[in-house]
Amino acid sequence: MRAGRRPRDRRARSGCASGPRGRGWREPQEVRAVTVARREPAGRFSDWLRETLAADASGAAVGVPCGDCVACCTSSYFIHIRPDEERTLVRVPVELLVPAPGAPPGHVVMGHDLKGRCPMFRDGRCSIYDDRPLTCRTYDCRVFAAAGIDADRPAITRRARTWAFDLPSDGDRRELAAVRAAAAFLRDHPECFAGGPRADNPAHVALSAVRVYDVFLKPDALPPESLLSDCVRERLTETHG
Repeated sequence: MRAGRRPRDRRARSGCASGPRGRGWREPQEVRAVTVARREPAGRFSDWLRETLAADASGAAVGVPCGDCVACCTSSYFIHIRPDEERTLVRVPVELLVPAPGAPPGHVVMGHDLKGRCPMFRDGRCSIYDDRPLTCRTYDCRVFAAAGIDADRPAITRRARTWAFDLPSDGDRRELAAVRAAAAFLRDHPECFAGGPRADNPAHVALSAVRVYDVFLKPDALPPESLLSDCVRERLTETHG
C-alpha cells in the first residue's frame, strides 16, 4: 500500500458503496405513517438500533419493556440452552431437556406443553426469571416492528404491531427505512442466507436486516442487484460468521 493512502473499504470493493439502485430494491413502508398508529413506546429508534447491535455482538441481554405481555412464553417455542448456562440448567428439570438438533454436545432445547406454554411458565409468569435462558434474555419482538414484518406466531405479531419507535430526527427515520429496505431485500433474495438461516424465518430475516442495515442507508447509491446480493451475503458472514 502506498504511504499516506487510506485503505479502501471492503464494502466498496464488493460494490456496496456505489452504483445505481438495483432491481432488488423495494421501497420501504413510509416511516411516519407506519409508526404513528402504534400504541406502545419502543424508545428512540437510533438508541434501540445501537443497543441491539451491541447486544447481538456480545450476546448480552436486552431490556425489553414487556409489561404484562407473555406472548413469547406461550407461543410454542423451543428454547435453546447452552452448556455454559449453568444457573439455568440447575433450575430446569433434566427430563424437560433434549439434545439440540445439529448443535455440539451439551447444547439442549426445552420444549413446551400442549397449549404452547413454556414449562417454566407458571401462575402467569416465568418461574425462573432471574435465571432464564439466554435465548429468552436476548429475545426482543421490537425487531419485527423495526423490520416491518410479522412474526411467525400470532400473539407475537399482535404485540409487535403495537410498538411505536420515536423518530425525532432525519437520522432516525433514515435508519428505520434502511432496516425495512434490508428486510424486504432479504425476503426477496434467500441466496443471501447461503449456509445460514432461511429467508422464510421472520426472526432471522428481521435480525439480519438490522445487521446489514447500513448497506441500505443510501438507496440512490446501491449497486446492481447481483452485486448487492453478494455484498449483503458478505456482510452477514462478517457479522455473524
